[in-house]
This record gives sequence, structure tokens and C-alpha cells, in this order.
Amino acid sequence: MLGEALVHAGRGAEAAPVFLDAAQGAPAGDVLDLRRRAAEQFLVSGHIDQGAEVLGEVMASVGIEYPETPLRATLALLGRLALLRLRGTKFEERRAEDVAPADLARIDVCFTAAKGLVLVDPVRGFGFQAQYLQLALDAGEPHRVCVGLAFQAINVSLAGGTSYPRARALLEQAREIAERRGDPYLLGVVGNCGAAVQMCFGRWRATVEASARANKILRGECSGVAWEVESGIVCAEVSLLWMGRLDELCAFVREHVREALDRGDLFAATYARMHTWYAPIAADDVDRARVEMREAIGRWSQGGFHIIHYWALYAETQYDLYAGNAAGARERLLRDWRALEGSNVLRVQFHRTLITLLRGTTAVAAAMSAASGERAKLLREAEKDAGRLAGESMPYATAAAALLRACVAAARGREAEARTLLDAAENGFLAADMTLFAACARRRKGEMLGGEEGRALVADADAVMAGQGIVRPGRWTGMYAPGW
Repeated sequence: MLGEALVHAGRGAEAAPVFLDAAQGAPAGDVLDLRRRAAEQFLVSGHIDQGAEVLGEVMASVGIEYPETPLRATLALLGRLALLRLRGTKFEERRAEDVAPADLARIDVCFTAAKGLVLVDPVRGFGFQAQYLQLALDAGEPHRVCVGLAFQAINVSLAGGTSYPRARALLEQAREIAERRGDPYLLGVVGNCGAAVQMCFGRWRATVEASARANKILRGECSGVAWEVESGIVCAEVSLLWMGRLDELCAFVREHVREALDRGDLFAATYARMHTWYAPIAADDVDRARVEMREAIGRWSQGGFHIIHYWALYAETQYDLYAGNAAGARERLLRDWRALEGSNVLRVQFHRTLITLLRGTTAVAAAMSAASGERAKLLREAEKDAGRLAGESMPYATAAAALLRACVAAARGREAEARTLLDAAENGFLAADMTLFAACARRRKGEMLGGEEGRALVADADAVMAGQGIVRPGRWTGMYAPGW
């Protein structure tokens, strides 16, 4: 049975019961590792509830605490990050054979928890990742240290801002170990972690390129690495979405979903579908959009608020805006905002930026049909969200702040101010490789200018959107730039 379990390694949910069965009759020294592998396969294939149950038992057996509440998860993460900064990343290299098996077991359990949760519940996931790195550095086993350093680079990047030098230093240290050992697995993991770091700083094009290079190594030279490949694919999909390369993303996702379903990977299939939330409304079919989104999220765990739920909330709110139901869009978003904040998903800067822009957009859209007192209140709330975006100190967030402020100015009838802000938004989005956002700003500017010049700007924006399969550019623009 042990041999069969190892043959199934990397096959997702199919492998998990095999590992559990093998653990029943295995030698005492193998039971923990087999159960750990089962938990990992459940988690990485999207069977979160089953995986969490097995993982909890495994963690308890090695004395690792699972933070039960979002607050405790946040405190655990911050504490471990602080300890790592004090400790530093120097280590005395030792062979795995020279490390106590119990110590290696604890390290590997932490990595299973990190691997299984980081793309679902990032605060808990990266908390365990930080613990994994600390234990790996103390043990000195270079393979585990390399993986820990690479993922720690993502960990420190989540806040964005000025953390890039630290993230880059961690990646360089990890890459040196990977190259010295000549290990394709480590080279691929470091490459995809580098892609994730680029994504965290809004470097979308660099993300796509880095992910492609890393996954070429993993697919060509490694086996049993579906999750490692998936982590790079997720980064590429998010980046293509921000860049507005919708046709390319749709083709990418179709192949991704097919491969995921072939291996029974609920996580990959569901996550990929979240990234094409826009496809039905690009085709002007809101009803189909809602049916497909609810069918996808209905397959997912309802135990908590995960990144998947974030994307579902984002999509459903956009569907309301597209359909002209601004009040419903805002009501939906605010109703779930407490759960969103409590989930800690918003500790990731680009998640926070996207949803803050959406909240401000719903306020402007709702203001357009509100009574005067409520209208003024909603526009003030949108201004506050624009200020929050500007405070992120990232180029793409600065452009988003300018677009939202332009919407507020337009809603107040301040056309000259709105045009100036639209110029800033368009230029900022173009510099950030976000062509569809830029096209929305250009279209609004053309509508305001009127005449031959204005019509040319509108026509240019419409051509950009039509090139990405958007049937109704005016309605699409209204999702991102209301107020006119």
C-alpha cells in the first residue's frame, strides 16, 4: 500500500485516500508522513474541509499550533516575521541525514500547511511559511532552506510599497542555493516565487514571462509538481487580467481548466474560472455570468472567507454594475465587507487595491441616482477610497486613484478637473501595462471633448475593447468609470 501511495503522489484528491489507507498498516515511523501527504493532497486540490481536518490532527501530533481566528493568524504571522528579521537568514548547512527525523517532520508539516493554505487563506498560509523557514534555517538542510527563502520573498512582498529590496535579496539567496545544487525543482520553484514577487509589485508583464520560464523547467524536468506549476499559472492569470489581455487569458484558462479537471484538481479549476469572471459580460450576457459564477463557487468550501470568495464577490458586484444596478452592487459589497476584512485577504496589497477601487466605483455609480444629501455622502466616501488608493504608493494604484477622482469630479460637474484626472489615469495605466483601464479613461475623455477629436478617442477606445471581445464598450466603461 505504501508503494501505491507513492505512485499516486501529485495526483491531488485521488491520492489522499490512498495515503490515508497506507497509513493504517504502515510502520510507526511512516504514519505521520503518510497522513501529512494526505492532508497536502486534499488541500492543494481544493478539498479544503477534508484537508484541514487531517492537517489539524497531523499538526497536533508534532506540537504545531493552528491559529483558529483571523486575529490569531495575523498575530502569528507578524510575530514570525519579526523573529525572522531578528534572526536573519544565515545558516550552517547540514545534510538531511544529519538532522533529527522529528525536526524534519515538523518542518515538512509546516510546509504542507503553507502549501495548502497560501493560495486560499494567505495570512495563515504565510504564517506557516515563515515558521517553515525559521525551522529550516535552524536545521540547515539546504533544499528546505532554499524553498523557504523563495516563498519568504513573496511573504515580504504582500505589503507592496518599499519591500522589494528585501524580497529581491531573499530570491537571490534562494537562487544561489538552487544553482549551486543544480536542482531543476528548486530552480522552478524559485522562478515561480520570483513571478509572484513581480505580481505583488504590479509588474504584470514580467510576471507572465517569469512564470513561463519557471514552468518550462518544472514541466520539462520534474514530476509530481502540479501545485508548483499551478502557483505560477495563478500569477500569470492575475497579471493577464490586470493587463486587459482578455482573449489571451480566456484561451489560457480553457487549457488550464481542462488540465485541472483531468487530474481532479478542484482548486485549479475553480481558481481559473474566477479569473475569467468577465467573459460572459464581455459577451453582454449577465444572466449567464451569474449562473456560471454561482455554479463555480457552489463547489467550493463554505467554511470561511477565502480568496476564491473574494473573487466571487468582486465578480457579482461587477455584474450588478454592468446591469445598471448600482444600488444593488453597493449593497452586495458592503454586506460582505466585514467578512472580507475579517478574512485577512485584504492584507495582500493588490487584492486591497482592486476591491477598494470597486467600492469607490459603486459609491459614485449609486450617487448618480441618489437624492442630493445621500449623493454628497456617497461622493465623499468615493473620495476617501481614492485617497486610500493613492496611499498605496504603487503606480497602478495611483492611476486607479486618479480614475476614481475623475469619476467624482465628473459626478459633481467639474469637467476641467475630470479631464485632467483622466489624462493622469490613462498615462498611469499605460505605464503599468493596463490597457483596458486606460481605454476606459480614454473613452470618457473622448465623450467629454466631443467633436472630431473626441469621437476619435472614443473610436480608439472602442477598438481596443472590441479587440478583447467586449461587445458593448460603453457599458463596460460604466463599470470602471461611472459619474457621467
